[in-house]
Amino acid sequence: MSFSLKTDLIDTASYRGRFSDNLERDSMLTVLNDLLASDGGGAEVIKNGRNIIYKIAIERNVHGERKSIDCAVKKFLADGFCKRIGAIKKGSKAKRTWINSLHLAQNGVGVPFPFLYADMPGGQSVFISEYLGDRISLRDKLIDVLTNNPDLELVSRILKHVADAIRLMHSSGFKHNDLGNQNILLDIGNDDEILSIEFIDLNRGFIRSKIYDAQIARDLSRLTLPGELRKIFDKYYFGGVQSLIYKVSFAFYIFCFSCHSKTRKYRHPFRQRRIEMERAGRIGYPDKIVLKSK
Repeated sequence: MSFSLKTDLIDTASYRGRFSDNLERDSMLTVLNDLLASDGGGAEVIKNGRNIIYKIAIERNVHGERKSIDCAVKKFLADGFCKRIGAIKKGSKAKRTWINSLHLAQNGVGVPFPFLYADMPGGQSVFISEYLGDRISLRDKLIDVLTNNPDLELVSRILKHVADAIRLMHSSGFKHNDLGNQNILLDIGNDDEILSIEFIDLNRGFIRSKIYDAQIARDLSRLTLPGELRKIFDKYYFGGVQSLIYKVSFAFYIFCFSCHSKTRKYRHPFRQRRIEMERAGRIGYPDKIVLKSK
């Protein structure tokens, strides 16, 4: 199978102490070729929706030792004709994910380590990154805390780390454009200590010299922060000061997103059905949230 291949350009030795070499690259290409040629083969499927995410193992050179590590391969399926025409200028979804991942990594923002992307004939593309299987999404963590231990101090600590990470992302000149709670991953240690935060699903984002208040409002409007959580988050992100442009824009985007969600079943009935099936039986946010102080 033929690829238009691009590997990472950043100095991998300066990012989390990881090293790469030609053997590692060849190992990854071999696994990738086998994976795509056999349409997944025996690889573990992590997610199978509009796009497919596989979990694979490759050989890496880590501090001079050969080790097998797990990677995530995200296979972007081909878009419709119009979107494919639009992608000619801005690149495939995998390429955009790769470029955005490099930008964020170089600016100290947490992302799964980007290895490479590959464009394939027919409009499909793949992106390979490290697999963060030990992370929990902000969505799942908040639901767990609000359901089982609605402690004000714990919730505030989580939201402070998230607000700081998002502010760093925006200050780097990156707007996510799909900043839902499920796309924010938390690495949590003992006593609910936040060790790191990574952002995923970066293909919709874009890089600019500066992200303005209206653009920040659109990003933050996608966060689900019920009850008092929005006020707590805003306190840490803004320090208590919000511009009029932000406030007006935020209200506008909240309204637009509500309309967008309510009409999805008419615009994309099959996608809506798939979403409903995925959510079936899944625990959601409590109807009533009462945060307790120790």
